[in-house]
Amino acid sequence: MSLKRERCRGEVIMQKQGLLISVVSLVLAGPACKVSTSGFTSGGGTSGGGGGGGGGASRPIVIPDLFRMTKDEAVAALERAGFDGTISWDDQLCGSVVEGQIIEKGEVCRQHPPAGREQGSRLPISILVQPEDPRHGKVGEFGEWHLMPDVVGMHVDKARAAMRAAGFTEERTRISVREEAGCKPHHVCSTYPEALKRSGQGSDRVLVVGADPTAKAPEAKPEAKPEEKPGSYF
Repeated sequence: MSLKRERCRGEVIMQKQGLLISVVSLVLAGPACKVSTSGFTSGGGTSGGGGGGGGGASRPIVIPDLFRMTKDEAVAALERAGFDGTISWDDQLCGSVVEGQIIEKGEVCRQHPPAGREQGSRLPISILVQPEDPRHGKVGEFGEWHLMPDVVGMHVDKARAAMRAAGFTEERTRISVREEAGCKPHHVCSTYPEALKRSGQGSDRVLVVGADPTAKAPEAKPEAKPEEKPGSYF
């Protein structure tokens, strides 16, 4: 059974099967030094937590907000916060929108523990990064979809252009003209589906547009009178 001996001024530290044995009785000349092993320090204390690598005691840190950071930015933010545990990269899907914001590919959409929570610096953290294009999915497959743009408040012509830019075809985009309170003429008042919802390529989209009150209604044609026959009252 081997022993590893490291000599420092004022102490001899022997490591045997992961245990530290301090012998203070032997004083040797030489520079002062500090020896630590994973889970132990030269002072004899054991670290808290149950996380990652590296030696030293676990200490409380506040988990930073990683939302919408890139992977590299998230790692750097954790290091600045004093985190030295293990990061678990989740492989689930984010969806296109989280907390009302479009999550671009490569951005953090979820973390656990959440931002602001205090935990030991060596306890693990789980991070989910957006793995897909949030605006267009299942390309070339059944169920291909695009993300519905926010066109409410736009002039109908501008809204049509935005729909085309989002990948939707004119053939499946319908205009529904309505007279509604607060609905500005020639402007989009609402849409179906709503903005930032996924819509199938083969499904219809509806833009509800305010009617023009100055537009003339088609004139009603006069009703044809029945032809009168001589000598008949009926």
